[in-house]
Amino acid sequence: MEKEVNDKKITDYIDRITTPIFNKVLQESNLNPMMVGGVQETKPIKWLWQPHNYRIYVDFDKKTFKSKDLNKDNRTLQKLKVRLVGFEYGTKNHNSEHHFNNFYGCRIVIKKKIAEITNKSHNKQWRLMTANNIDDIGARIDEVVNRLDNQCIESLKKLIRLFGGSSNFKTLNKAWKGEHGVKGIDFLDQIPEDMVIHDTVFKKVYKKKVEYKSPVHVKNTVTNYAIKNIAPEIADELSVIREIVRGTLEVNADTSKMINNMVRGATPTLAEFHSDVKVHNKVLKGIEKAFNKFNKKLSQTDLRKYL
Repeated sequence: MEKEVNDKKITDYIDRITTPIFNKVLQESNLNPMMVGGVQETKPIKWLWQPHNYRIYVDFDKKTFKSKDLNKDNRTLQKLKVRLVGFEYGTKNHNSEHHFNNFYGCRIVIKKKIAEITNKSHNKQWRLMTANNIDDIGARIDEVVNRLDNQCIESLKKLIRLFGGSSNFKTLNKAWKGEHGVKGIDFLDQIPEDMVIHDTVFKKVYKKKVEYKSPVHVKNTVTNYAIKNIAPEIADELSVIREIVRGTLEVNADTSKMINNMVRGATPTLAEFHSDVKVHNKVLKGIEKAFNKFNKKLSQTDLRKYL
């Protein structure tokens, strides 16, 4: 009984040392830590994003659509030309498509069974994006995407009120054909201006910007870049854990070998990792599993003779 109590005290002591540090590794998501007056401050993750020609496709029923009334004498169209700067209406493809340009911040094309809505409210403006940590990157991008989506839907609702038709306002498909310019990421900004690139994920046809095909690709690029920068910090934390354990106990040979092999294997993996978030998380989960195994082994071993 006394042996079990002492073993538990030793295990709890090691847990108190290693668990907070390891949790810090798992939860680490801030970039470029700076020590000011003994207090750790973090630098936000920032980049520039230009979501150009962002569009969605929405279901549309033309049964009550007043297409026959849409002519040059239509009073509603005439009022819109006065009220909305740059508003234009026209048809294409043998009058099967109805184009409403600059209609409340969007371009709406009514086709056979769908409405194609391109958000024009942002034009070609660059957005300064700021995230507090890695998890926050996706949230900030999603906020902009949701706002663009809502603007598109509101524009379609106004068109239906004026010209008929109906919709469940269900987004059928996001148009990944939009151009999503990105700046403020070192490895992108350092591409020579005269270099032209056409890739499955992005393209560079302009001197000063790279364009991605979707917000998802923007999210992955910024996240992976942030993780690449933070990998050395995680590797340092693993080294700290190893040194603390070494300084606290002279553990048995098998346990010591397990710790050293785990840290040696994880450190270069994290330091070199820069491309896939899923791989990153898998490595961290593997480390956590190794530490759980380590703690379990300690709880089953009488370490008093090694202290």
